[in-house]
Amino acid sequence: MEKNVVKSVSIDNLLNQREAILERVQKAHALLEEANQIVEKMLDTPESKKCSWRNTLAGICDYNFSFGDFMSGDGMKSVKTNMDANIWNFLMDESGLKTFMDSKTRAKWADQIDKKECPEITRENIEATFKTIHGSRKQMFEQGVVECFKRLSWDYKTNNPCKFGKKLIIERFMDTQWISLSPEQRRCDEMDDLIRVFHIFDDKPEPDHRGGTYSLVSDACKQKATTLSTEYLDLKWYKNGNVHIVIKKDEHIDKLNSIIADHFPHVLPPKKEK
Repeated sequence: MEKNVVKSVSIDNLLNQREAILERVQKAHALLEEANQIVEKMLDTPESKKCSWRNTLAGICDYNFSFGDFMSGDGMKSVKTNMDANIWNFLMDESGLKTFMDSKTRAKWADQIDKKECPEITRENIEATFKTIHGSRKQMFEQGVVECFKRLSWDYKTNNPCKFGKKLIIERFMDTQWISLSPEQRRCDEMDDLIRVFHIFDDKPEPDHRGGTYSLVSDACKQKATTLSTEYLDLKWYKNGNVHIVIKKDEHIDKLNSIIADHFPHVLPPKKEK
């Protein structure tokens, strides 16, 4: 797993560094408890008893974090969960696993990391998580296509409620609340779901998510452009935030609709026999 999935990261080294950090934080916790006892003796006056010793020591040391939370019973637990969330985020980026994720799965992971609800960082959890994600990549690719199809608005004649067509119109692709347009990260992730599947159709390696649609459209916007042409798609965005997309290869449209037919067998009409 380590050799094939996280090429630039030594899992053993990462786990050792994590333990070293926690060990030192634990020692810092103990030293601060000793400092607490000294402060309590130093400020053992009727006036000092009106204020919290924690606030006093935090003021003396000019800490930039919640000193009281760190010194509480849950302090070390908070340190560990915060550090593990950052490590998971680092591993997801360095391993390239986000490249395999559809936008929905990527958003779910981002939410877990943001809420610090990730599994504890252990070798077993890393290997199990990476194995599960890597093994589910085909389902995630197809799910990305299905989610994109379900989000198409049927208010536009171009969008066919039964299948993908040559041209698609996606709403709220651009953020319109500022003077200049900028792409919406979530919508660009959804576009990347399609582009990823096109690569699979052509037996090409999955593109790195870090150089995806959001990056390309952002660069185009900086150049005051309103169009973008890629290997698989032509995009044109408008002031209302919508984007018009043309799928370049007809065979890709047929394959997309085959995926839709597998998930919604009664949506597409049966093919006519020649």
